[in-house]
Amino acid sequence: MTVSASAGRRDGSGVVKTAPLSPATPDPHLRDIESLSPRECEVLQMLADGHSTVETADFLGVTRSTLMTHRQNILRKLGTSSMIRAVVLGLQSGVIE
Repeated sequence: MTVSASAGRRDGSGVVKTAPLSPATPDPHLRDIESLSPRECEVLQMLADGHSTVETADFLGVTRSTLMTHRQNILRKLGTSSMIRAVVLGLQSGVIE
């Protein structure tokens, strides 16, 4: 089965005709990404790289409590309750890789 990033429709001939999907609407939270501090961007990058809370706190030389505060600030600033969503926004904006 082939999955296409297009909307398709059968015309009776058995052929699926496709039309490109409209471009995605820019996420309004992307503009909020600029409000993150350099430290919050570091935390977001480490989470994107798959590091645990303990690993990230140890690497940055902060307590777990401080790291959790950074995480809460990231979520608040980006208007989301999901760190996964925060990482996606960071990647989309280019703030993290």
